[in-house]
Amino acid sequence: MNKTLLTLIIVLVSLSLTGQATAQERPNTSYTGFQYISPIGDASDFHDAGFGLTGISRIPMSSKMDFTFEGAWYTLSRKDITIDENFNLETDDLSVLAAQVGVLFDMGTVEFGAKGGYFFGDLSEWDVMPFSQSSFGCWSICGEYKALGNVNWGSVYVNFRWQK
Repeated sequence: MNKTLLTLIIVLVSLSLTGQATAQERPNTSYTGFQYISPIGDASDFHDAGFGLTGISRIPMSSKMDFTFEGAWYTLSRKDITIDENFNLETDDLSVLAAQVGVLFDMGTVEFGAKGGYFFGDLSEWDVMPFSQSSFGCWSICGEYKALGNVNWGSVYVNFRWQK
């Protein structure tokens, strides 16, 4: 098992065992989100921008920290690449499902966190995604970065909170 993944699992399990008394003060919340995704690095050579759909559950661990579970679907459109008039490189659209867990820290108007998990479908890799967000009533505006895998992207997205 990859050392980064093992470290992430140990940290998340440790955090999940702390702060249970404080967690009872705030309810669990669920979100649905829509993302605009922009490929970064080598991924931008082969794919255009795309979109994603997410479902997130937040479980309070302390007054300023939540444990998150997320399921997501991401898609990026392929680019038609012409190297010269005799050779066209065909790439496929990228459709990816992800199952992730993470930690979110409330710093007032802005929340920061990181999530990690497995990406499958057209990708098969573990990755970590740092993110930040600001909430306005039932809405959150967020940004994240898929940091370590073979295909990387940044995204901006909007979440709607289903529970108060």
